[in-house]
Amino acid sequence: MKNLKIIAFSIDLARQKERVEFVKNQMRFCRANGYNTVLLYLEASVRTSVTAFFDEASSYSLEEIADIVNYGESIGIDVVPAFETLAHMEKFFVYKQLSDLAEFDDEHNQGRDFCSPLYPHGSHGCATNQRLQSFTDKYVTEVCGVFHSKYVHMGMDEMFQFACCDDCRRTIEGGVTKQQLFVDFVLHAHALVSAMNRTMLMWDDMLEYYPVAGLLPRDIVLCNWNYIYVGVSPRGKWTGRSGVDPFALYDKLGFRYMFCCKAGNLSQTFNVDSYTAYVQKHSPIGAILTSWERSDCFYPCLQPVVAYAGRLWSGMPDGKTAVDVFAEYIGDGDLSERLVNLFAPDFVFCHTDIVKVAEENNHVVSAYIARLNATLQAFERYKSAHIDDDNDVFDDLYANLALQYAQLSLSTLGNKVFDEYECGGVVTAQQYLIAIERAETLFDLAQNTGSKLYAKYRSGITSYGNAWQRLCEENKQLVADLRKNLNSVVGQKRGVLRLRLMLPDTYASIRAEVFVRYVGQSEDTLLQRGSTKTMLTMFDVSGEYVLRFATEPQPIEYVLFAAYGEGAQYPVYAEHFDGKNWRAPVAAKAACGMVKDEQNVLQNNASFCVLGTDDGRAHLDDMSLGKQRNAIRIVF
Repeated sequence: MKNLKIIAFSIDLARQKERVEFVKNQMRFCRANGYNTVLLYLEASVRTSVTAFFDEASSYSLEEIADIVNYGESIGIDVVPAFETLAHMEKFFVYKQLSDLAEFDDEHNQGRDFCSPLYPHGSHGCATNQRLQSFTDKYVTEVCGVFHSKYVHMGMDEMFQFACCDDCRRTIEGGVTKQQLFVDFVLHAHALVSAMNRTMLMWDDMLEYYPVAGLLPRDIVLCNWNYIYVGVSPRGKWTGRSGVDPFALYDKLGFRYMFCCKAGNLSQTFNVDSYTAYVQKHSPIGAILTSWERSDCFYPCLQPVVAYAGRLWSGMPDGKTAVDVFAEYIGDGDLSERLVNLFAPDFVFCHTDIVKVAEENNHVVSAYIARLNATLQAFERYKSAHIDDDNDVFDDLYANLALQYAQLSLSTLGNKVFDEYECGGVVTAQQYLIAIERAETLFDLAQNTGSKLYAKYRSGITSYGNAWQRLCEENKQLVADLRKNLNSVVGQKRGVLRLRLMLPDTYASIRAEVFVRYVGQSEDTLLQRGSTKTMLTMFDVSGEYVLRFATEPQPIEYVLFAAYGEGAQYPVYAEHFDGKNWRAPVAAKAACGMVKDEQNVLQNNASFCVLGTDDGRAHLDDMSLGKQRNAIRIVF
């Protein structure tokens, strides 16, 4: 690896508080594996004079942060504060003292409904609210007072609902563009950091929407995060997927920059390896390995990839491969090789109500599930032969394998259910109950391991928003619901609506509504509302996929397919099994909103219709586009 000035690991203390001693232990681990920098991602997690009302259970005192900083410096770690000053501020706004600084009074009704119910005001601050800037300036300055690094990370990422409120709208109507508001916000943050005689770091993803890098001060260090497999060059992350090579642009403009990878729960290395290979032709000043959202998971599972990335980037002369490094922590070379070669996604998208909605298996998904199952079974065999071993890294990885396989295996049961629908109905639930029992055992394994790790590492600290507890409860409820739903459909005949869709853009936050009108009825029946994205998004793979929806075993007059949210939806073809016969569409009409090439859905080929707009910049500038329904009526 080229000589990197900064080799950093980012610890997310904003979404989950950790014990001070735990953070110190992480720093020692990082230092031993080649890191010279640790970012403390803070958000609303520090009590200061302007945030004295913060809940102590989920925040730190300035003295605790100072203790962490001083310890890090004592072992050769530069400790950098990382803030958010506009987006990702949801935890600030849950406090009544700060709620009026938010962009929305009610994010569900006024915004895009992106945030969880825990955050009714959403995650965005109001860009034109001078009190917000005054507050964040004081908060950042006071927290920075206990840090000694010359760097301060000011965030600036994922501003999807930027400048949307009435006050911001009036400002824009007065002649100030959203782009200029963004530039002004960055410049304000830069002035604040410069006044402290420090250097500003910022995430660069919004520069994919607003191409204003040339307007920014050249002493800002731009941090490009890209958490997928990076090929010839990093692709953009947001709707539209910018094809601009960011580092080539930054070289031309004279910026310093860093590349940022992600440590996932199965310690996958494909992101670190591919991004590191790409940057060889450029000159980044550093690299950051990030870890996010640990409230429903733990850190031991990250250790192999954290150790590997640190050694890779620092050039520690041990000559070891990723498999060698993993074996140090897992205890077995075969398991390490399996895990390194798994190409494991970070998350799982599931249609969990498998008797109503199912996605047909894609070969990419099927192949991954097979590899995942084989790896899980290898871990099971090893554990049975080493039952008394006490290895938190192994146990945490094993639990994450179990959790992911259980979720995916339940999701894909829907294929079998719908195959039976199309052959006259579900005759017996036995084969499904066996798979459900297997998933239940794996969920229990994950919960038991998590409980052990929680007691060891987070004793006395709550899971923020009870995220860990909710995950366990949701898994139990999923199993219970599946058992109940399966028992209710045994012996019942069902119809099937097959809807083929195209996925050009894996990052769009598109949602859909699917209605049918049965022949002889006067009202539409809702089949699905919410996400219809494919499991292919786990792999950043585009292409065609098929969803199946359960209907009554009777003919339908039409399907009404509506898309909303950021991005577009691309229906390809629809066909309906009414319990006896398959029926093809005979007409297609635009029902409302933006609809293009609706006649393509009458052709059983790869041509498609477009519902909505896939112009990411347009969605950013006009949030009403995401609220608009764009619908097609497919007549049978």
